[in-house]
Amino acid sequence: MFPWARPQAIAHPDPDFLAVMLAITLGLCGLAFASGWGLAQLLKTDRAQQISLIFGLGMNNNGTGLVLASLTLADHPRVMLPIILYNLVQHLVAGSVDRGLSRKEN
Repeated sequence: MFPWARPQAIAHPDPDFLAVMLAITLGLCGLAFASGWGLAQLLKTDRAQQISLIFGLGMNNNGTGLVLASLTLADHPRVMLPIILYNLVQHLVAGSVDRGLSRKEN
């Protein structure tokens, strides 16, 4: 996906930038999932509704943002990294949340 962003990041790595982007994306993604959990607690929902709220607020499709950023900011490939990183982090967090919810069930 968007090959011009990755080669530059690999050819000229900036560990500080990547660490900050990882921290920010992890924090935003965690906040989205936590918002779903908090809202479910506030509304005192049943288990199925709780899971729906958690994943409904936690998961989002940012593909449109990725396309728009790639078209508008083609001369700034580093702009793509946070969006790509958020996609990856979002799925890892979703897997962790699912595992935690599954353990809670048993």
